[in-house]
Amino acid sequence: MPGAAVYNPTMMSEEPRRTRSKPGERRKFSKDRPPDPYGVEMPWRLFLAVPLPEAVVERIDRVSTRLAQKEWPVRWTAPGSAHITLHFLGEVEASQAQLLRMALPGEVAKHTATALQTGRLGVFPNQRKPRVLWMGLDGEPDGLNRLQSALGRLLATLEFEIEERPFSPHITLGRLRQEISGARGMEIWTTLRGFELGPPIDVPIEEVVLYRSILTRDGATHEPLVRCPLSAARQP
Repeated sequence: MPGAAVYNPTMMSEEPRRTRSKPGERRKFSKDRPPDPYGVEMPWRLFLAVPLPEAVVERIDRVSTRLAQKEWPVRWTAPGSAHITLHFLGEVEASQAQLLRMALPGEVAKHTATALQTGRLGVFPNQRKPRVLWMGLDGEPDGLNRLQSALGRLLATLEFEIEERPFSPHITLGRLRQEISGARGMEIWTTLRGFELGPPIDVPIEEVVLYRSILTRDGATHEPLVRCPLSAARQP
């Protein structure tokens, strides 16, 4: 599929032969050279998400740039990497990733495309001890909720471990790097609640992407493994 890197087992045969670790032995890597993310023994860090349109990415960029001037201890999400997470799967074997890549398009196609709108800003889990700063989503979430639930059932049949907490659609803007006082937490929450965003922007829910998150010294990069479109909405 255009724009998606497809898992190919033959890619590994082009790498130099490596010595496998013994069972139960932790593999050691050089401090000067990060582990090869495509190495035979490296797990794949996966998540399912809905990508964002350029107009929303630009708004996130403007919001994050202004909030970064507050010098809060926040690790801001790169605007181009922002998305609506449906399921975070963590580290899995490459073979399990391949099974999901094949099963995902058929399940996603059972659902009809919909749309939400950008909403106000907020925090998780609470205003005195925030850990995540987010942009909310307004509109009718039923279609997205059904999609997320169905994908959870698919993941369970493929023996993936999924999070138990309720699904709350949002766009992560940043995460706190350290514990802060209740007073500082209230400062952050009050600032976000009073932040002037402008008119809502449409957020189309038209495809689900299986991403692989690759950790580097410069942060995480998100590699799309497969893009799965939802069915087109019926015209009245």
